[in-house]
Formats: sequence, structure tokens, C-alpha cells
Amino acid sequence: MELRYYLYAIFPLLIWSALRFGTFGTAITVFITSTIAIFSTLKGYGPFATGPVDEGLISLQLFTLVAASTGLILAVAEAERGAARASLRRSEQRYKSLVLASSQVVWSTGAPGEVVEDSPTWRAFTRQAKEEMMGHGWMRKLHLDDVQRVSEIWKHSLATGTSHETEFRILAADGTYRHVAARTVPVLEPNGKVREWVGTMTDITEKKNAEREMQEASRRKDEFLAMLAHELRSPLAPVRNAIEIIRSNKTDTTRIDWTCGIMERQVQHMTRLLDDLLDVARITHGRIQLHKQPTDLSTQVQQSLEATRSVLEKKNLRLVTDFAPGPMPISADVTRIEQIITNLLNNAVKFTPPGGQITVRVHAEGDSAVLRVIDNGRGVAPELLPRIFQLFEQGDRSLARSEGGLGIGLTLVQNLVRMHFGTVEAKSEGPGRGSEFIVRLPMLPVVPAQSSKTAAQPPIPGERKRVLVVEDNLDSAETLAAMLDMMGHEARVANDGPSGIDVFARFKPSVVLLDIGLPGLSGFEVAEHLRADSANAVSLKIIALTGYGSDSDRARSKTAGFDYHLVKPVDFELLEKLLKD
Repeated sequence: MELRYYLYAIFPLLIWSALRFGTFGTAITVFITSTIAIFSTLKGYGPFATGPVDEGLISLQLFTLVAASTGLILAVAEAERGAARASLRRSEQRYKSLVLASSQVVWSTGAPGEVVEDSPTWRAFTRQAKEEMMGHGWMRKLHLDDVQRVSEIWKHSLATGTSHETEFRILAADGTYRHVAARTVPVLEPNGKVREWVGTMTDITEKKNAEREMQEASRRKDEFLAMLAHELRSPLAPVRNAIEIIRSNKTDTTRIDWTCGIMERQVQHMTRLLDDLLDVARITHGRIQLHKQPTDLSTQVQQSLEATRSVLEKKNLRLVTDFAPGPMPISADVTRIEQIITNLLNNAVKFTPPGGQITVRVHAEGDSAVLRVIDNGRGVAPELLPRIFQLFEQGDRSLARSEGGLGIGLTLVQNLVRMHFGTVEAKSEGPGRGSEFIVRLPMLPVVPAQSSKTAAQPPIPGERKRVLVVEDNLDSAETLAAMLDMMGHEARVANDGPSGIDVFARFKPSVVLLDIGLPGLSGFEVAEHLRADSANAVSLKIIALTGYGSDSDRARSKTAGFDYHLVKPVDFELLEKLLKD
């Protein structure tokens, strides 16, 4: 075969290069082949080198070389453009993936402000069809109260070409209105004209709800503080009046007894108020410990009703009781159960007008002992019912302050019931329709021996004791010493820690009533000092008399050497009992 026929082998090579390397490979193959052909022809080789050099052939080969070079340059440029297009496609896909993966709603509009492109995130958020959102159709998803404001903001941006941020509500896919924060910015041409608008929306519903809850909590706190000031001042007025009555009628024993009764009731009211406040604080910080024992819910309710009967009679309220036969055994802290029952009864009394009716029922439901306190009083508004057990919630704020309460009683009830692994719920058909509070507590599987609190017995005269009162409040110390003298004991007073130790050394008492928060030396330090003397180890009785009444305070006083821990104001019947023991 003649050499010239091998020339046709270039065509399979070109096909292979094109398939394998594309335009760039083909251009390189032609360029290399043309270059070899020119040099071979000039040297007298190749299928066309049969005689003198043919200038026409050389020109043709040079033309082919130049064309191949041009094709090579174009192939390089096309390859770069192809790489750029591929990079752009990857970037767009990455952007779309990021948008879909984020919680942002991303959208765009044309320069006039009308939506012309699809927004998958908008459709996912609102369930609005693509056709419906086009143009200004997206605004149909806005809350009616926000449409005008958003339209005015949008028109201002279109007129001025400036970005804007705003918040509004949108009807979401779940059928609820969600709060969103939107930001819109213009995309400008090189000449400064707006080409399009792009924007994002962020769901801020949870943030808005949290802000409202904080504002509501702050409002309730402010109302609580105002009410607390009222509740603390109210008992002081009758006490002060009673003092003036006693001063003016020192010989009228009947009036003095009546006045003392007033003061005693007001002191008891303040004591209960402070106890509830402290209990709420302790529960909030997890500092209340229950001392459970088997008891009967019916018995506890009956005892609480007896304590409340005078209040019911004074307000002319009719009491209806319905107790299921047999005991309702539960495992409970008797003191806390009494607190639950008393708070519910007091709540019913407070909001039931004179002549109304309160019904108390105790019965079993499955494995639960159930207490129901029902009244036909003011009732509860539907919007208040879900938060009736919240701290500082005072119900109808149009009520007189004497009826508004501190808003802590029902919170205390709910927390104490939960600590007994029970539940409490409130029901009401609305204002003026009365209310019902239902407490469910787990019943014991077997009926235990009933446990009830025995009524305090009147003090029995005993031996005369020497009692030292160490108290930094002079009035409190001297009135307590006067009461001890009236009980038949001999009392001395000291007003700080060091003087307490000094008076003890001279007076040699058998009982010390010792405050904890004393100047000079604390009550703990005084007790440790007195206990350090071996002569006092057995005979001396030290009783803490303090405003600190948490379980940790009681444990610390026991460690310091106190025999008993009493919380102010002192219960004189209990104190007399301790002095006799």
C-alpha cells in the first residue's frame, strides 16, 4: 500500500479525540497533524512529496494549521465557559439547598414589586399555590390588621429604592397566624436602577410569645407587690385602733377582751399570709420536705371545716357536705393536706356572696380519693381558667382589694397536691356561675389506722421556770417576758448575743428563748457557747424563736444545740407545753 493512503488514518484519530476529549481534543489533534504535515512536505516526506515543493499545498497546510490554532483557542475558551457554567449550576443548587434547609422564607420580586418567580419556601410555609402567590397575591396571606401597614411600607421602598424591615402576621400552613420578621433589599443595576427585590422572613412567634409571657409576669408581679403592701397594712389598722381603745378603757375588761380578740385575729391573718409566702418560696426552690403518714382524707376535711365554720356563719353561707361512707386512706403530710383544704375553703368563702352555698364532697374514683369544693359565687372567666393556678394571678382585678387576694393560695395548692402525686383542676361555666375545684390524691390499698391532729389542751399549771429571752427587738422581747411572767415564770431579757451570754451567767436560767439573727453574736454562736459548758449539757433547754422556718434552718439549729425550733409569732400554748416537758 502506498504511503499516501496512510493519510486517511487521521480521520479515525479525529473521531476518537472528539469522543474522548471533546472539541479541545479535536483541535489539538488537528493542530499537531497540520504541523507535522507542513514540516514533512518541506523535507520531502509524506504522500504529497513526489516532486518539487508545491506552494499551493503548503498554503493549504498552513491554512489548516491556522484554523486548528483558532479552533484550539476557541476550544480553550469554550472549556472555561463550560466550567464556569457548571460552577454556576453547582452554586445555584447549593443556594437552593441552603434555603430549603434553613428556617428562612426566601423570595424575590421584579422591580415593580410583583412576584414573578416561584418561592418553594413561601409555599411550604403558607401552603399557598404557586399561581395564587404571583403578583401581589402573596398579601392575601397577611393578617387583615397588618395588610395596610405592610402595603404602605412596601410602596415607600418601591418609591425610594430603599430596603426595609418590618414585622407582621401570616396565616401559616397549620391554620394559625404566625409572627414573622421580614427584611427586603433591592438588587441594583450598574446604573443604580433597581433590577429586582429579594427578601427573607423569619418565624418569630416563639419570641413574641416569650415577650408576652415576660410582660404578663412583670404585670402580675407589680400587682402582687401592690396587693402585698395592702395585705400587710390592713391588719395594722385594727391593731393600732385596738391599742388606742385599750389605752382609753384600761378598766373596761369586756371591751379589752373584745379588743384583744381583734388583735389576735389580725395577727393570725398576718401569720398565715407570711407562712403562705414562705411556703411558695420554698416550693419554688425545692426546699419543702413532706413528712407523710397514713391518714384519712375525710377526717382531715371535717377538721378543716370545723375550723372554717365560724367564718361561714359570719358570712351567712350555707354549707353542704357529702362524704362517701367509710374512710378515704391516703399517705400524706397532715399539715400540708390541711393547708390544701383550708386554702380551697377560704377561696370559696372569699368569692361567694353572703347567702350563697358551698358544697364539699369527698368520694372515691377508681384508685383516687377525691375532694370537690363547689360554690355558687363569682365564678371564673374562661380566659382566666387556664392560668388560675399561676403565681400572683389574682383573678378579676375589678374586685375590691379586700377580695382580690395575693394570688398565691391556689399556686400553693397545686404545688402541694403535685408533691403528693395528685392532681388539681378548676372548673367554671363563667362569671356569676360559681366554680368547682377538684383534688385527686392516690388512695392507699388498705385502710390504715386513722391519724388526726388532737386539739390543743389548755395549759396546766406547772413548776415555775427561770427563762432568759434573747431578742434584738426590744418590744418583742419585753412583751414575751411579760407573758412568761403572767404564766408564772421568772423571765429576764437580753438584746444581743454577748449580753445574752452575760445575763445567762448571772441569771442561771433553765430555759433560753433565743433569736437567731442577733447583733454581736448570732443565735447559733450563743447556743454553741452555752452548750460548751458541761454544766449546762443536760439541764438547760434552748428554744429557737426566729422568723427563719425552713427545713434547713431547723436542721442547722438542731446541729447548733437547740432543743426546739419555734417560728415567730410564738404560739403561747405550744410554748407553755414545751416549758413543761
